[in-house]
Amino acid sequence: MIRLLMYIMGYVYCFLEQFVSYPNDDIILGLPIDEDLQQMSRAELCEYIESNTPAKGSFWHLDSTSKIRFGAQNLRNGKIKPKQ
Repeated sequence: MIRLLMYIMGYVYCFLEQFVSYPNDDIILGLPIDEDLQQMSRAELCEYIESNTPAKGSFWHLDSTSKIRFGAQNLRNGKIKPKQ
């Protein structure tokens, strides 16, 4: 039941998000962000990640914690250079 509620709230969040403007951060936590990524919407970013990962799946439908783990594993694998 809780997962269903979270799923519904995710759709509500995505609907409401289209009315919010976010900054186009060029640096996030010290990591320079390419200009094309700055211009993408949340949905476009998820689609980009999905199309550039080894396994086909739905990044868009992952829980937030799973998305963070995905980013952390990429950091550990050296795809993102950690701060020295």
